[in-house]
Amino acid sequence: MRTEDDVRDLLIGRAEDVRADPRIPARVLGRARHRRALTAGLSVATAVVLSAGAWVGIRAALGGGGGVTPLDPSPSPSATTAPPVDTGWKGLWPQATRQEAEDAQACADDGDPACAWQVDIEAFLERYGTEELGWEATYFDEALDVGEPNDFVALALTIYSCDVLNDPCPGYDFADVRSERLVRHDPTGIWSVTEVSTGNVHGDPPEAFPPSEAEVLAAVDAFMQARQDGEGAEVFLSTEALARYESNHEGLHLYGGPAPDSDGRIIVGWEVNLLGGDPDDGSYSVEITIHLEWLGDSPPSTTRETLVFGPGYLADGGAGTTVVLGAEGPD
Repeated sequence: MRTEDDVRDLLIGRAEDVRADPRIPARVLGRARHRRALTAGLSVATAVVLSAGAWVGIRAALGGGGGVTPLDPSPSPSATTAPPVDTGWKGLWPQATRQEAEDAQACADDGDPACAWQVDIEAFLERYGTEELGWEATYFDEALDVGEPNDFVALALTIYSCDVLNDPCPGYDFADVRSERLVRHDPTGIWSVTEVSTGNVHGDPPEAFPPSEAEVLAAVDAFMQARQDGEGAEVFLSTEALARYESNHEGLHLYGGPAPDSDGRIIVGWEVNLLGGDPDDGSYSVEITIHLEWLGDSPPSTTRETLVFGPGYLADGGAGTTVVLGAEGPD
């Protein structure tokens, strides 16, 4: 025979089964052809009501008998009541605990502008993009225009650092964000971020004229100067080239001098040899001989790198004509 705990666990499981996750495909966005979708979660309140109604019905059918012991709401005189533990809170932003969220809900109920924005999903996600993700602005695709998003208590939407609908960018950041009304399951409840995954998109290669030899040499000199100074060299690198320097691939070290990455080496000079250009993609291969001195008693030395400069995307999402696209070390 099932006990009350068995029935309650069954109902909770059934309530989770009722949750829906319909997807509405978005249009193809910009040159990157990046597809996103809206996921509108079924109202948690509906699941709660179904669960509560079924629970009352089963309690009535059982009639409190058949071996089921009614719960006594008053604690035993000898029992020790432990303080409540916030083990079920799943909000990630902006409140880290249920108590903080309940305080924010009360603040929003009072109409305080400091909290009222958290009731509207668009204002909520705009602030998440700028305040939490550090974007200059937050943009949406057409998924936000489907239905009345504030009628839901759970939504999965994609936000962007670029206006992907009206002014597509060559590269941009995006975040898939799941938001839920955790404190109150109706349109007056505040939103909380419960899940998020981020990424960036690079579209088609930038349409740019290949750099001249003079432009490549100027870019090499600026790149090497930043490396010698110990800061700012990352802005010249593609994602692939940056990963190679950060992992010291084939003995590559980005900095020499005051930077922590210098490994005691000091760049005192360099010589550049243009190996040739690729007419297909407008890139140039460059061999750089780097003269080093070392902290301590180690004698001066030289190292060589072979770099590819050309049109492409930078690791920060921007684009340029003299990006370091590839890097090979001495090893």
